[in-house]
Amino acid sequence: MRPSCHESDGPHICGPYKIGGQTRKSDRHGGLGQAQGPVRYNSSPALYKENHMNEERYERGLDIRKKLGIYGEDGLAGTFTEMNELTPTHTRAIVEYVFGTCWSQPLLDNKTREMLIVAAAAAQDLYGEVEIHSRGVLNQGLKPEELIEAIVSLCPYIGFPKTNHALAAAKSAIEKNASEG
Repeated sequence: MRPSCHESDGPHICGPYKIGGQTRKSDRHGGLGQAQGPVRYNSSPALYKENHMNEERYERGLDIRKKLGIYGEDGLAGTFTEMNELTPTHTRAIVEYVFGTCWSQPLLDNKTREMLIVAAAAAQDLYGEVEIHSRGVLNQGLKPEELIEAIVSLCPYIGFPKTNHALAAAKSAIEKNASEG
């Protein structure tokens, strides 16, 4: 016998909710409930304002991605294009939140942000992220020797293997940037 909502041990939806333009009953124990009819989302001024703000964040995010010089002229090049074909909602969320919200904060410049990301990616041993953001930080004016020194400075905190992987990624980024002139 399934427990009732009030006997459950964890948080869950306990009432009607909206999905796909329809109100549905929650059925935590048996999946989605039956649709109860259409819901009109466009009638809310608050939702209209939120969608408009999302569009502004998206445009800000695209502008920032273009300025970094690693995402193509449209700001969507590389693996991002492939991901966008698979899940446009996810890629839009990245542009809106990561670049349109976080990267558009006023106190740090893009060179500093890119360097922070290189450090965070190196700490997680994310070769591809270290490489792409190393290219980005070089495009923002950091010298190759400064990038190498910054990565070597991480060694006591992230260990030799991750530092070595990050240095290899940085070397690849330096070579790619040099070959593209």
